Amino acid sequence: MKYVKRMSKLRDDFEESVDDFMDHYDTVIKQAVNNLQGLYEEGDYPTKEQVRKRFRMDINITPIPASGDFRIDINEKELNKLRTKLDEQLIAAQEAAEQDLFSRLYTSVAKAVITLRAPEKIFRNTLILNIEEISKSIPDMNINNNHQLDGLANDLLKITVPIDLKALRNDYDYRIEVAKQLADTLERIEAIYLGANNEPVNASTNDDESTQSTAA
Repeated sequence: MKYVKRMSKLRDDFEESVDDFMDHYDTVIKQAVNNLQGLYEEGDYPTKEQVRKRFRMDINITPIPASGDFRIDINEKELNKLRTKLDEQLIAAQEAAEQDLFSRLYTSVAKAVITLRAPEKIFRNTLILNIEEISKSIPDMNINNNHQLDGLANDLLKITVPIDLKALRNDYDYRIEVAKQLADTLERIEAIYLGANNEPVNASTNDDESTQSTAA
């Protein structure tokens, strides 16, 4: 229900933005007429109805099938094959979802550690807030009830929630201490996630998380 509620809000925002765009569409066309003058061709521009149909957001919710739920006439041998295949697909999907959570945690924490350990880097608040957001979402997304994943999320929240972002920018000792706490947790994530995945994750910083100019 949290997902449905959040997605419904996003859909409302999306439709409101589309309505706002459509309210200004006639003005855009008039500007094109003035700007292009004799080069303007009405046929180059779709009608408002045509444009409106190009914007759409749907949310489809379907139940997760059970491997024993087949309402079709099929021989037992083929039915068992289908059940086995479905079971394997469901397990693979659950494992992929769990690995994605570990990967998101690993990437966000690694970026923070790399950035905070470089005193010349000026960062955005999202560097820390992204870790907090992902950690808060894990209880609802941890479909396998992985206790290690829950534990990592709780520990990261204990680190990130009390952080004073202003002090983190201005106090070098405080910055290094936070980096150390995050690095300790990162080692635990590596031991669990990389140990199971056997592949390193690209944890380099990018312009979204750190910048060489002042950022609020």
